[in-house]
Amino acid sequence: MDTGLLLLRLVAGLLIAGHGVQKVSFLLGGNGLAGGTEEFRRDGFRGGTLTALAAGGGQLGAGLFLAAGLLTPWRR
Repeated sequence: MDTGLLLLRLVAGLLIAGHGVQKVSFLLGGNGLAGGTEEFRRDGFRGGTLTALAAGGGQLGAGLFLAAGLLTPWRR
């Protein structure tokens, strides 16, 4: 059970972090910060670049925290 939860947390966390990286860079097939900015503007958000940085940074940080197990319950 613990191994399954660890794998689930790692896979989900790294997928979320990778999606954040794609929003702000060309790594992992992303369109760079300009592409992320344009995506948010097309979706009707204001602030383009700041919104893309906040979303990408939030997803990257949250994904890495989840993969590391930060703020997840301890199991005995």
